[in-house]
Amino acid sequence: EMTPLMYKLLGLNEAPWDDLIAAGMDPDTYVYGQCADAVRGVAGKVPVYMGIGVDAPRTLPEQAKCTPDIVYRSVLATYRAGGQGVIFAPNYASMHLSNLDGAARALHELGINE
Repeated sequence: EMTPLMYKLLGLNEAPWDDLIAAGMDPDTYVYGQCADAVRGVAGKVPVYMGIGVDAPRTLPEQAKCTPDIVYRSVLATYRAGGQGVIFAPNYASMHLSNLDGAARALHELGINE
């Protein structure tokens, strides 16, 4: 019962609680909202670099998997929200290069990977 209320308070458009693990968080609302809040909070005093989880360890078989599209949308959401850059985590050695291709595509579209 609390999940819809929390989504509304946080400005999120996410899957219902019972489906959230399998669906994952939507980069267009979650990443964007978190980054925009941080940008507002620092009021231009420091740059905001958004952490993007690429292939973070999954603890449940039904947990959403990272995809190039999720990474792509997360990078775009960061810059749309006023972020100055991205940091990919948790560990480069565990990341699939195909998922990082999503970041490369977004950075190329933004004209900042040259």
